[in-house]
Amino acid sequence: MNGDASSSHDDPAPSRPAASDEGGTPIAWLLPLILAGLVLATVVPVVLLGFFGAWDNTNRLLGERSELVLDLLVDRLAGHLEPVRAQLAYAAEAVRREALDVVD
Repeated sequence: MNGDASSSHDDPAPSRPAASDEGGTPIAWLLPLILAGLVLATVVPVVLLGFFGAWDNTNRLLGERSELVLDLLVDRLAGHLEPVRAQLAYAAEAVRREALDVVD
């Protein structure tokens, strides 16, 4: 009986093979990687569409604003130059009619 008791302790218990023995990736690493990939696959297109939509809107608004500013500058400049043009036209007509002496 003594031999039987010692022989039962000498036999190793069957154990599961280690992950490295299986040759595969442990599921504890694989599941977070898959989850991160799925999250990126859903978030990245939304962020990119939002970014490019905002970029396009910004460019359009800046273009419209620059056109408005240029139109305003042209109108103000025309407001200053129109009286000068009218005076020059009047002086040219007076010189042509010889109502204005050019020598003086």
